[in-house]
Amino acid sequence: MINLEESKKRNIERKELIYFPSSMNHLRDHNGFRPGELHVLVGVRGGGKSTLFRTWICECLSQGKRVFVRLSEEKSRDYQDEVVESMGRVMDVDGMDNLKTDSELELKFDQHGAQYFDDLRILVMNFRADILFFDNFTTSELSDGNVMLQGKNAKFLRNIAQKLNIPVVVASHTSKGFKSNVIATGDDSRGNMTLVNTAAYVYSVNVFFSHPQKPTIVLVDKARHHSISNKSLYGLTFEPRLGLYVKDEKCSRAQVAQVLKGLL
Repeated sequence: MINLEESKKRNIERKELIYFPSSMNHLRDHNGFRPGELHVLVGVRGGGKSTLFRTWICECLSQGKRVFVRLSEEKSRDYQDEVVESMGRVMDVDGMDNLKTDSELELKFDQHGAQYFDDLRILVMNFRADILFFDNFTTSELSDGNVMLQGKNAKFLRNIAQKLNIPVVVASHTSKGFKSNVIATGDDSRGNMTLVNTAAYVYSVNVFFSHPQKPTIVLVDKARHHSISNKSLYGLTFEPRLGLYVKDEKCSRAQVAQVLKGLL
Protein backbone atom coordinates (compact mmCIF):
# COMPACT_ATOMS: atom_id res chain seq x y z
CA MET A 1 0.00 0.00 0.00
CA ILE A 2 1.26 3.48 -0.88
CA ASN A 3 1.85 5.64 2.18
CA LEU A 4 0.54 9.15 1.46
CA GLU A 5 2.60 10.86 4.14
CA GLU A 6 5.81 9.18 3.01
CA SER A 7 5.11 10.20 -0.59
CA LYS A 8 4.56 13.82 0.48
CA LYS A 9 7.80 13.76 2.48
CA ARG A 10 9.79 12.42 -0.49
CA ASN A 11 8.32 15.06 -2.80
CA ILE A 12 9.22 17.85 -0.38
CA GLU A 13 12.78 16.52 0.00
CA ARG A 14 13.15 16.23 -3.77
CA LYS A 15 12.06 19.83 -4.33
CA GLU A 16 14.40 21.14 -1.64
CA LEU A 17 17.50 19.39 -2.99
CA ILE A 18 19.93 21.76 -4.73
CA TYR A 19 21.74 20.10 -7.63
CA PHE A 20 22.88 23.29 -9.38
CA PRO A 21 23.56 26.10 -6.87
CA SER A 22 23.04 29.58 -8.28
CA SER A 23 23.80 33.14 -7.30
CA MET A 24 20.81 34.24 -9.39
CA ASN A 25 17.55 34.61 -7.49
CA HIS A 26 15.42 33.66 -10.49
CA LEU A 27 17.06 30.21 -10.31
CA ARG A 28 17.73 30.03 -6.59
CA ASP A 29 14.05 30.59 -5.74
CA HIS A 30 13.34 27.12 -7.10
CA ASN A 31 16.70 25.63 -6.06
CA GLY A 32 18.38 25.84 -9.47
CA PHE A 33 18.09 23.71 -12.59
CA ARG A 34 16.24 20.47 -11.95
CA PRO A 35 17.49 17.06 -13.18
CA GLY A 36 15.06 15.22 -15.44
CA GLU A 37 13.22 18.41 -16.35
CA LEU A 38 12.96 20.57 -19.47
CA HIS A 39 13.68 24.30 -18.97
CA VAL A 40 12.86 26.85 -21.69
CA LEU A 41 14.16 30.41 -22.11
CA VAL A 42 12.05 32.66 -24.38
CA GLY A 43 13.22 36.02 -25.70
CA VAL A 44 13.27 38.41 -28.61
CA ARG A 45 16.26 38.53 -30.93
CA GLY A 46 18.82 40.87 -29.37
CA GLY A 47 16.80 41.02 -26.15
CA GLY A 48 19.23 39.44 -23.68
CA LYS A 49 18.42 35.79 -24.32
CA SER A 50 21.88 34.74 -25.54
CA THR A 51 23.59 36.69 -22.75
CA LEU A 52 21.46 35.05 -20.07
CA PHE A 53 22.04 31.66 -21.66
CA ARG A 54 25.81 32.22 -21.59
CA THR A 55 25.57 33.44 -17.98
CA TRP A 56 23.88 30.19 -16.97
CA ILE A 57 26.52 28.15 -18.81
CA CYS A 58 29.39 30.02 -17.14
CA GLU A 59 27.82 29.60 -13.72
CA CYS A 60 27.51 25.84 -14.23
CA LEU A 61 31.14 25.64 -15.37
CA SER A 62 32.33 27.66 -12.37
CA GLN A 63 30.74 24.98 -10.15
CA GLY A 64 32.67 22.23 -11.91
CA LYS A 65 29.64 20.91 -13.81
CA ARG A 66 30.14 19.16 -17.12
CA VAL A 67 28.26 21.17 -19.75
CA PHE A 68 27.23 20.06 -23.25
CA VAL A 69 26.02 22.78 -25.64
CA ARG A 70 24.24 22.07 -28.95
CA LEU A 71 24.18 25.16 -31.20
CA SER A 72 22.09 26.03 -34.22
CA GLU A 73 23.23 29.58 -35.09
CA GLU A 74 26.96 29.70 -34.32
CA LYS A 75 30.00 27.58 -35.03
CA SER A 76 31.21 25.49 -32.14
CA ARG A 77 34.69 26.98 -31.82
CA ASP A 78 33.42 30.58 -32.01
CA TYR A 79 30.91 29.97 -29.23
CA GLN A 80 33.41 28.10 -27.08
CA ASP A 81 35.85 30.99 -27.41
CA GLU A 82 33.15 33.41 -26.20
CA VAL A 83 32.49 31.27 -23.13
CA VAL A 84 36.19 30.82 -22.37
CA GLU A 85 36.74 34.57 -22.65
CA SER A 86 33.91 35.29 -20.22
CA MET A 87 35.08 32.56 -17.83
CA GLY A 88 38.64 33.88 -17.93
CA ARG A 89 37.41 37.22 -16.61
CA VAL A 90 35.49 35.58 -13.79
CA MET A 91 38.07 33.07 -12.56
CA ASP A 92 41.41 31.50 -13.46
CA VAL A 93 40.78 29.07 -16.32
CA ASP A 94 43.24 26.29 -17.07
CA GLY A 95 41.57 24.47 -19.92
CA MET A 96 37.87 23.88 -20.39
CA ASP A 97 37.61 20.13 -20.16
CA ASN A 98 34.13 20.40 -18.68
CA LEU A 99 32.73 22.17 -21.75
CA LYS A 100 31.70 20.38 -24.93
CA THR A 101 30.09 22.25 -27.81
CA ASP A 102 28.88 21.16 -31.21
CA SER A 103 26.89 22.92 -33.89
CA GLU A 104 24.30 22.01 -36.48
CA LEU A 105 26.29 24.20 -38.87
CA GLU A 106 29.02 21.56 -38.76
CA LEU A 107 26.89 18.40 -38.66
CA LYS A 108 25.51 16.27 -41.46
CA PHE A 109 21.80 15.59 -41.42
CA ASP A 110 21.47 12.23 -43.10
CA GLN A 111 19.29 11.17 -40.18
CA HIS A 112 16.25 13.01 -38.85
CA GLY A 113 13.54 12.50 -36.27
CA ALA A 114 14.29 9.97 -33.54
CA GLN A 115 17.78 9.32 -34.94
CA TYR A 116 18.73 12.98 -34.37
CA PHE A 117 17.89 12.64 -30.67
CA ASP A 118 19.46 9.21 -30.29
CA ASP A 119 22.73 10.62 -31.65
CA LEU A 120 22.47 13.68 -29.38
CA ARG A 121 21.65 11.58 -26.33
CA ILE A 122 24.66 9.31 -26.96
CA LEU A 123 26.98 12.32 -27.36
CA VAL A 124 25.72 13.86 -24.11
CA MET A 125 25.92 10.53 -22.28
CA ASN A 126 29.45 9.76 -23.51
CA PHE A 127 30.62 13.20 -22.38
CA ARG A 128 29.06 12.43 -18.97
CA ALA A 129 27.36 15.81 -19.07
CA ASP A 130 25.60 17.13 -15.98
CA ILE A 131 23.44 19.46 -18.08
CA LEU A 132 22.52 20.01 -21.74
CA PHE A 133 22.00 23.48 -23.21
CA PHE A 134 20.30 23.74 -26.63
CA ASP A 135 20.70 27.11 -28.37
CA ASN A 136 18.44 27.73 -30.38
CA PHE A 137 15.37 25.52 -30.94
CA THR A 138 13.55 27.91 -33.27
CA THR A 139 16.46 28.22 -35.72
CA SER A 140 17.48 24.57 -35.60
CA GLU A 141 16.70 21.57 -37.76
CA LEU A 142 14.07 20.71 -35.15
CA SER A 143 11.85 23.60 -36.27
CA ASP A 144 12.43 23.04 -39.98
CA GLY A 145 9.09 21.40 -40.65
CA ASN A 146 5.40 21.51 -39.83
CA VAL A 147 4.19 22.50 -36.38
CA MET A 148 3.22 18.93 -35.49
CA LEU A 149 6.80 17.80 -36.08
CA GLN A 150 8.07 20.68 -33.94
CA GLY A 151 5.87 19.49 -31.09
CA LYS A 152 7.16 15.95 -31.42
CA ASN A 153 10.75 17.20 -31.37
CA ALA A 154 10.08 19.19 -28.19
CA LYS A 155 8.94 15.98 -26.50
CA PHE A 156 12.13 14.24 -27.66
CA LEU A 157 14.14 16.91 -25.81
CA ARG A 158 12.13 16.32 -22.65
CA ASN A 159 12.73 12.59 -23.04
CA ILE A 160 16.49 13.17 -23.10
CA ALA A 161 16.18 15.02 -19.79
CA GLN A 162 14.18 12.17 -18.29
CA LYS A 163 16.30 9.30 -19.65
CA LEU A 164 19.63 10.86 -18.62
CA ASN A 165 18.17 12.51 -15.48
CA ILE A 166 19.81 15.84 -16.26
CA PRO A 167 18.39 19.32 -16.86
CA VAL A 168 17.86 20.18 -20.52
CA VAL A 169 17.79 23.95 -21.10
CA VAL A 170 16.44 25.20 -24.43
CA ALA A 171 16.41 28.72 -25.90
CA SER A 172 13.52 29.84 -28.11
CA HIS A 173 12.70 33.04 -30.00
CA THR A 174 9.47 34.92 -29.54
CA SER A 175 6.91 34.92 -32.34
CA LYS A 176 7.57 37.29 -35.23
CA GLY A 177 4.61 39.51 -34.38
CA PHE A 178 5.63 40.04 -30.75
CA LYS A 179 5.73 43.69 -29.59
CA SER A 180 8.78 44.26 -27.39
CA ASN A 181 7.24 47.02 -25.25
CA VAL A 182 5.72 44.35 -22.99
CA ILE A 183 7.21 41.43 -21.08
CA ALA A 184 7.32 38.25 -23.13
CA THR A 185 5.80 35.10 -21.66
CA GLY A 186 5.94 31.46 -22.63
CA ASP A 187 2.83 32.04 -24.72
CA ASP A 188 4.92 34.28 -26.99
CA SER A 189 7.28 31.47 -27.99
CA ARG A 190 7.57 30.97 -31.74
CA GLY A 191 6.10 27.90 -33.41
CA ASN A 192 4.48 24.92 -31.73
CA MET A 193 3.59 25.52 -28.07
CA THR A 194 4.51 21.98 -27.03
CA LEU A 195 8.01 23.18 -26.13
CA VAL A 196 6.79 25.45 -23.34
CA ASN A 197 3.84 23.23 -22.42
CA THR A 198 6.07 20.23 -21.73
CA ALA A 199 8.68 22.29 -19.87
CA ALA A 200 8.62 22.28 -16.08
CA TYR A 201 10.26 25.74 -15.96
CA VAL A 202 9.85 28.61 -18.41
CA TYR A 203 11.74 31.92 -18.29
CA SER A 204 11.24 34.96 -20.51
CA VAL A 205 13.65 37.84 -20.87
CA ASN A 206 13.56 41.32 -22.39
CA VAL A 207 16.01 44.21 -22.63
CA PHE A 208 14.22 47.54 -23.05
CA PHE A 209 16.71 49.44 -25.19
CA SER A 210 14.49 52.50 -25.60
CA HIS A 211 14.64 53.14 -21.84
CA PRO A 212 17.58 55.36 -20.71
CA GLN A 213 18.84 52.69 -18.28
CA LYS A 214 18.18 49.76 -20.65
CA PRO A 215 16.66 47.55 -17.92
CA THR A 216 16.52 43.79 -18.38
CA ILE A 217 13.63 41.88 -16.87
CA VAL A 218 13.31 38.11 -16.58
CA LEU A 219 9.96 36.52 -15.78
CA VAL A 220 9.76 33.03 -14.32
CA ASP A 221 6.61 32.29 -16.25
CA LYS A 222 6.34 28.70 -15.11
CA ALA A 223 7.83 26.85 -12.15
CA ARG A 224 5.84 23.66 -11.99
CA HIS A 225 7.17 22.36 -8.68
CA HIS A 226 8.01 25.60 -6.85
CA SER A 227 5.31 28.18 -6.20
CA ILE A 228 7.67 30.73 -4.59
CA SER A 229 9.17 31.67 -7.96
CA ASN A 230 6.19 31.06 -10.25
CA LYS A 231 5.15 34.25 -12.09
CA SER A 232 7.90 36.24 -10.35
CA LEU A 233 9.83 39.09 -11.99
CA TYR A 234 13.53 39.85 -11.59
CA GLY A 235 15.65 42.78 -12.71
CA LEU A 236 19.04 41.67 -14.11
CA THR A 237 22.31 43.59 -13.79
CA PHE A 238 24.66 43.36 -16.79
CA GLU A 239 28.43 43.69 -16.44
CA PRO A 240 29.91 44.85 -19.79
CA ARG A 241 33.45 43.83 -18.83
CA LEU A 242 32.36 40.22 -18.41
CA GLY A 243 29.66 40.19 -21.05
CA LEU A 244 27.44 38.47 -18.47
CA TYR A 245 24.65 39.17 -16.04
CA VAL A 246 26.15 39.23 -12.56
CA LYS A 247 23.15 39.56 -10.25
CA ASP A 248 19.40 39.98 -10.14
CA GLU A 249 16.80 41.33 -7.78
CA LYS A 250 13.18 40.41 -7.39
CA CYS A 251 10.88 43.26 -8.39
CA SER A 252 7.18 43.95 -8.17
CA ARG A 253 4.76 44.15 -11.07
CA ALA A 254 4.14 47.79 -10.15
CA GLN A 255 7.86 48.56 -10.60
CA VAL A 256 7.92 46.83 -13.98
CA ALA A 257 4.69 48.56 -15.03
CA GLN A 258 6.33 51.91 -14.29
CA VAL A 259 9.26 51.01 -16.56
CA LEU A 260 6.95 49.89 -19.34
CA LYS A 261 4.77 52.99 -18.96
CA GLY A 262 7.69 55.14 -20.05
CA LEU A 263 7.99 53.14 -23.27
CA LEU A 264 4.40 53.59 -24.43
